[in-house]
Amino acid sequence: MDEVQAIQFAFPAQPDWGAVGEETLLALVRDYVSEPSCAMFALGELARRKYADINRLCEFLLDEPGAGQLLHTSALSILLSRSPLNGFDRAHALVDGCDAKMLSEIIMALNYEHEGPLAQLVLVHPVVPKMKARLQHFQAGEVDFADLFYQRFGE
Repeated sequence: MDEVQAIQFAFPAQPDWGAVGEETLLALVRDYVSEPSCAMFALGELARRKYADINRLCEFLLDEPGAGQLLHTSALSILLSRSPLNGFDRAHALVDGCDAKMLSEIIMALNYEHEGPLAQLVLVHPVVPKMKARLQHFQAGEVDFADLFYQRFGE
């Protein structure tokens, strides 16, 4: 059994992620089907290490329908933090089918960027009206930070 298989087999027991080699982390992410939660932790460790190709890796996961909501949410969250406009472009394609957790991640990023140098770009990004339409399908309080989103971007 190689290191990737050993980590997957032992999961939910987790290794010292800081001691796991980059190639092993990449293999765990790429083999998300075997253990999606393990892939999520490996992706997080790569992001923490500032892996140079993290955006491409996140986009790979977002393009994989089998990766599931939890892994998609993690990948989108990392992409939004590393490359907000690219993340908002990707979010635009995902908003219609995402759950409350992923919507919360998008809203958190929109709210954050609204306060910074990207504010004018965020205000006119097509994800904003799409987000407003999608939020109509949720009850008040079901999506975190929705109230702040409405305060900043309107109803």
